[in-house]
Amino acid sequence: PYTLYLQPEPAPMVYILPGLGGHRSGDSALALAEMVYKRGFSAVTISSSMNFEFIDNASSVDLPGLAQVDAHDVVLDAIHHELDASYPGQVTSRVLMGMSLGAFHTLFIAAAEADPADRLISFDRYIALNPPVRMEHGMKVLDGYYNAPMQVAEDARQESIVHTLRKAIRLGKGTLSPAMGLPFTELEALRNNMGVLRTELKDNQRSPAYSEISDFSFMEYFYAFLLPYYAERREDISNDEAGAERLFELSDLRSIEDALRQNGRIELIVPGTF
Repeated sequence: PYTLYLQPEPAPMVYILPGLGGHRSGDSALALAEMVYKRGFSAVTISSSMNFEFIDNASSVDLPGLAQVDAHDVVLDAIHHELDASYPGQVTSRVLMGMSLGAFHTLFIAAAEADPADRLISFDRYIALNPPVRMEHGMKVLDGYYNAPMQVAEDARQESIVHTLRKAIRLGKGTLSPAMGLPFTELEALRNNMGVLRTELKDNQRSPAYSEISDFSFMEYFYAFLLPYYAERREDISNDEAGAERLFELSDLRSIEDALRQNGRIELIVPGTF
């Protein structure tokens, strides 16, 4: 599934990839689509590779998390051909814009142009808004945010959490709503039971499984689910710390540095460069 914002006249098309777990109709994706549409571009938004909608409909693997695979699964090629057939002549050029995890995948898609075996569409421009460099670091930082309340004494923890949420609501001027939780709170995200969860997975009684899944941190997801999954499927990844390091290396922008240097159509935007 994707959402299309089509200009009445022929125009460049901006494909928008949201951040971690983001849905195509989430606030950040909608804000970017509105911004580019007001400036005369058409836009397409799709859900993050870590969103249940993407996992259920587009992912070629059971578990998201390996950058090279997730970036290749972004179904921009299929969407482009569908739009080309449905609206001939309406798309004058193509731009890929991603933010956060979407920006990370944007850069992996840009780097894939250097691979002779790559058969997906290329773009006239790539825009990466604040991508992480290494997924390991990004996961640890996010886990730190979620675990911050644990640094507060137990008897004051609940009051501290409520106080923080009230600040967030004030900053959102009363309109703030959670854009995403941890991306592992949907049963669809676990196509095959790997035996990690202790809760029995039942279609008609999901709350207990959701509760257990929500207790997993990003790093715990990596070691409990992702590493064993790829250790069974790739000869270069073992189910140990060496295999974990190999997975982290593959999800690191430095692993595609040379290919990125060769692509002169990439624009990187990070805090401090506006």
